[in-house]
Amino acid sequence: VRVRRAPIASSPPSAKAESLPLADFYSGQQPDNLAASVVDYCSGVLTSTGSGIVVGASGEILTNNHVIKKCGLIKVKGSTAGEAIRLASDQRNDLAVIRVNSKPSGVAKFRVGTRLRQGDEIFVYGHPLRSILGVEPIITKGIVNSLSGIRGDVRHYQISAPVQPGNSGGPLLDSMGNIVGVVVAKLNAMRVAEKTGDIPQNINFAIKGTIALEFLEAHNIKYQKSASSRTIGAADLAVEAKKFTVLVECWR
Repeated sequence: VRVRRAPIASSPPSAKAESLPLADFYSGQQPDNLAASVVDYCSGVLTSTGSGIVVGASGEILTNNHVIKKCGLIKVKGSTAGEAIRLASDQRNDLAVIRVNSKPSGVAKFRVGTRLRQGDEIFVYGHPLRSILGVEPIITKGIVNSLSGIRGDVRHYQISAPVQPGNSGGPLLDSMGNIVGVVVAKLNAMRVAEKTGDIPQNINFAIKGTIALEFLEAHNIKYQKSASSRTIGAADLAVEAKKFTVLVECWR
């Protein structure tokens, strides 16, 4: 997940804190050398990993643009697997679609109709810190803290569900298991502490599902919808999410 280096300050904010640039991001993918040296195979060097959401019956996978933009080769692992090709990207909104030439084990469904409200329960599912925690996907739980991101960015939700490097591109899910967003960033707590003297806690961001759907529609990527209002437990939600959430590997 990308770490946003942006200020969170008590009122009134200091000029020093306000000058911190929004565009100064951590790379966002999970560097694959935290627990061991970089893996070097004949097919290239594995440099980073992220997460992805299977959205199409023909193997289309939605992820963040920053997860795949510098890859010489993209590999997907999980319930759907194979080498992937790029289909489309949106640098401004940090979205991309890749495709594998294999039949998906499951396809995600996007929530339509009722929008998320502040305080709604949400879940994050994905592959954080792969080289430390392994390839098994991880689920975390939280709420929608705000309906906008840094400095009122209406494209994003602020969420309390913990995210880590490697969660980038993974699903934000409602309590029915529907996609409501794409995990994209977390606030860089150490950077903010340097500027403000205070350590922010668990401030994370996801691209809204409506933005993701506009991107898919603009590139003629077919997707599935759900108007389900039946809440399911976290354990059942994890079982379903595992069918359409994949590990995305970036090779150079």
